[in-house]
Amino acid sequence: GTSYSAQVSFTTNALSAPSVTSGQAVSITHQSALLPGSITNLGTDAATQHGHCWSTSPNPTTADQNTQLGSATSPISFNSSLTGLSPSTTYYVRAYATNSVGTGYSSQVSFTTLPTPTLPEVSIGSTSNLTHNSATISATLTNLGDGNVTQRGHCWNTTGAPTTSDSKTTLGSTTTTGTFSSNLTGLTPITTYYVRAYATNSLGTSYSDVLTITTTSPPPVVTSGLLTYYTFDGQNANDAIGTKHGVGMGGVTYVSNSPSGSGYAASFDGSSGFINIPHQLFYSGSNYSISLW
Repeated sequence: GTSYSAQVSFTTNALSAPSVTSGQAVSITHQSALLPGSITNLGTDAATQHGHCWSTSPNPTTADQNTQLGSATSPISFNSSLTGLSPSTTYYVRAYATNSVGTGYSSQVSFTTLPTPTLPEVSIGSTSNLTHNSATISATLTNLGDGNVTQRGHCWNTTGAPTTSDSKTTLGSTTTTGTFSSNLTGLTPITTYYVRAYATNSLGTSYSDVLTITTTSPPPVVTSGLLTYYTFDGQNANDAIGTKHGVGMGGVTYVSNSPSGSGYAASFDGSSGFINIPHQLFYSGSNYSISLW
């Protein structure tokens, strides 16, 4: 007859698709993004394909847009570059991996692409400290465009509609909107200049409206016999032509709203303020003139 051994038992492994995870989107632009992912468990056998799939509707599958990063024989981390996206659009993304059993998906993540990049927007401001050879011009950067202004400042010429090919200031990059000012120097006295603010980003350069300024007459110059000259333009009482420097004492300040429209002026408080000049300026037996305003 037939005899049998004692009974033993076993359980076969369940068939399973791979297990995957997805990270949040990084390096988001108006038309692309980078998505990290990981295969944490291969499941029944090696993965024949893996990547990310995405759609503007929730729970995308490989029937939607997807990356195909190839096979995997062990758990791995990977990145998918999503391209050809639409600006200002929300996308839903899942990582996936496929083996002989089927396709496993990660939990869903979402992100929104940036708006279509534009040129910056900049407006011209006002003029201050206008002299015979310099001026300060303000401006306001109201919109960055693509999010990063690589250069900004003012440009000017004597013919109209200046560009960055003309004389200009370069104030550097910025990632924030707001006001800025440029000091225009080396100007010619009694000359009309046309000034525009500008801002540059990855798309190009935009300009403000034109501001027209006219430099003042140069200060009078004594051609011979000048002993000292106190302009206060350095916001101090230094001698502009020599070393007989003065010192502001008491209630003396230096202000830019000078009546002549150029440089700085010394402002006295009417009681304790004076300029002390600790030098002998005049000698007996000679004639001198002093000019003040």
